[in-house]
Amino acid sequence: MVPGWRAHGPQLMDALVAFGLSWIELSRHHPLQERNDAIMRFRPDAPIADVATFVQTARRLAARLPLRWVCLVQRGGVDNADAIAQYIACARSCGTSQVIFRDVSRLDDAYRSNGTLRYIGEHRVGVDTLLDKRMQQPWWSRWQPDGLTEGDYFWNVRLRDDAGLQVVFESADDTAMHMRHASGDLYKLVFFANARLCAGWDAAADVLWEPPDG
Repeated sequence: MVPGWRAHGPQLMDALVAFGLSWIELSRHHPLQERNDAIMRFRPDAPIADVATFVQTARRLAARLPLRWVCLVQRGGVDNADAIAQYIACARSCGTSQVIFRDVSRLDDAYRSNGTLRYIGEHRVGVDTLLDKRMQQPWWSRWQPDGLTEGDYFWNVRLRDDAGLQVVFESADDTAMHMRHASGDLYKLVFFANARLCAGWDAAADVLWEPPDG
């Protein structure tokens, strides 16, 4: 956590509650410290890297505001049904109201080969694969469908149990995004700091509007 949070955590939390913040989101990619450390990188002096400190912090946050946990599923991390169940149990024990399992986006050949692309190729686990594995488990029947969303590059499935915990499985596909954007249909509006309104994340392309004075 940043030094300001460590020094002024209670005051910051009071301010966030007073502001009416909808939720706080924490990233954790495996409940076991050694597995998480192999995926996430922390500065040597970051207390939040320690799993006990993370759990304590998560519980303090959940006591004041709705808390989400986000897990980037991948080989070596959460990559099977047992790991999903373990992660959900840990999140539940910390008072989390929503858990999001998100896969690394499926990429096409438009991307240059580099370390990031190789890592994705070696470690990517599709959410659809995990969903299929999870549906084979005896505890699957305890979860009820809560919704489904499909966007220009992603889809998700939302489930909820009797206790109210929501679990989201979300997948992204850059290939589908590029195909849809190339169709000429409008899928998103992005307003940039240079005052350009664009149909994508490139401030120099698909400009829909800009100030007359540039």
